[in-house]
Amino acid sequence: MKKDKIIIIFICFFLPGFTLLGYSQDNSDKGKTPKIAFIPFEYTTAVGEEIAWETVKCMAQTMHEQKIFEPFSIREWLDSAYKEDKAENVATIIKRIKEAGFEVDFLCHGIVFKINNKTGLKITIYPLDDSLGTTYYMRFFKNSTTDVKKTRPALLKACKDIAEEISLRYDGKHDYLAGKNIYIKRSNIYLIYYTEVEATKTPILTQVNYTKLNGTDIMKSDHFFHELLLYSFHTTGLFKTGNDNMGDYLYEYPLVSDDYDYVVNTDILLSKSLNVLMVSVMDNKSGELIISYNYPFVDFTLESLAAIMRKNSFIIALSILSEKEKLQVGLAEIPVGNGNNQVYCNDYYLGTESQDNLLLPFGENNIRIGNGLYKMFVLPYTKNNQYWSMDDSIISQMINVVSD
Repeated sequence: MKKDKIIIIFICFFLPGFTLLGYSQDNSDKGKTPKIAFIPFEYTTAVGEEIAWETVKCMAQTMHEQKIFEPFSIREWLDSAYKEDKAENVATIIKRIKEAGFEVDFLCHGIVFKINNKTGLKITIYPLDDSLGTTYYMRFFKNSTTDVKKTRPALLKACKDIAEEISLRYDGKHDYLAGKNIYIKRSNIYLIYYTEVEATKTPILTQVNYTKLNGTDIMKSDHFFHELLLYSFHTTGLFKTGNDNMGDYLYEYPLVSDDYDYVVNTDILLSKSLNVLMVSVMDNKSGELIISYNYPFVDFTLESLAAIMRKNSFIIALSILSEKEKLQVGLAEIPVGNGNNQVYCNDYYLGTESQDNLLLPFGENNIRIGNGLYKMFVLPYTKNNQYWSMDDSIISQMINVVSD
């Protein structure tokens, strides 16, 4: 496998006394606090319903306490309208909410997922104002239990961190450099059980509905992998990126709006010996296949999956950018010391560890590491990208199993 070479210029200076809170928005001069309606959060098998509901409570409590939003309920109406007769996509629901005349300004949906002792929380803020864009937020935190009381302190901290970031950019009017709309389709998950014929050592691969990987229960219905890819795209600030998540109120695979230029499919094959991310990108206007490849990986943790999705986000991005547009972006990395500080780039949260494979706007980018503010200058991307497209025999067998 040949990796890309990355050209980076990293120019930093430190501004003492800088804090994230210093950038928090004050709603007091905007009149009343905007109202937000919570959509029941989704959750994976390893998380469970109790923690998902506790997450809603923590998020609503934090937004209210920080006076970012005033929580508002339309669940009874949503249940009546869409519990049985599903909506085609989020846009359909937002249109109906406007027509119903509810005094609500934003919708909040989330998904809680877990691998081993790490839990992930992804929050989506949908504006009802057409001039604003949908924004996404994500955090990982340690949690080795399903006990709600023991989980709450770490969960509440994650919600507070997300709320501070929400206050930075939920109502911003963002001009996307690339001017392209990308839809990240919900991943199909295929679980492969691998055995061998003892006498001949011939591999036998069978598709199953449940498996356990890295101490984590995984079901075919645990749709969260595409969320990591979507967040990677979102944090570049280069593309308007979206998907449709509102749990039981939508079809499992919602209708993709004509507003999107490209549709990204990311099916994922999971087994105890090898995993494969199957990527394809389609032009949503013409139906043309832009790129298609298989990306094998072994490690199965939230951090490793996030890194894999980051790598694939720039592979995909470079496949749809023109040569002229590539000169407006660059690849970069942000080295971090002890990994205890939150890392932001242009007000997007990236994590707490060193960050690489970052596709960013060419030129100056604003970096925050803990209380430090830095400037990073990124050179334009100038070489052809090379990506993994392996046709290994075991990968082929796995793909054949799910194709039957």
